[in-house]
Amino acid sequence: MCKMIDMDDFMIILFQGFEEIIVKQDGFFPADLLFFASTNPDGVCYVETSNLDGETNLKIRKALEMTCDCLMPEKVAEIKGF
Repeated sequence: MCKMIDMDDFMIILFQGFEEIIVKQDGFFPADLLFFASTNPDGVCYVETSNLDGETNLKIRKALEMTCDCLMPEKVAEIKGF
C-alpha cells in the first residue's frame, strides 16, 4: 500500500515500511535526508546550507550510481545490500 502526503516543498511517500521524500524543484527540506536520485540527467542536486553554516554558495551533491535511477518508491524497495 502506498500513501502520499503532499507538502508545499516536498512530498512524503509511505511505501512498504519506509518513507520516500520527493523534494520539489527549488523546495526546502530537512537537512537530515539521504540523497538517492535526481531528475537532473547528471544525477546531481544543488544544496543551499546558509541556514546551517552561513555559506551562500550552492553545494553540489551527486547520487550514487546504484541509486541514481530510484525515482519511484518501487525502485527504492528493490535496493539490497545496505
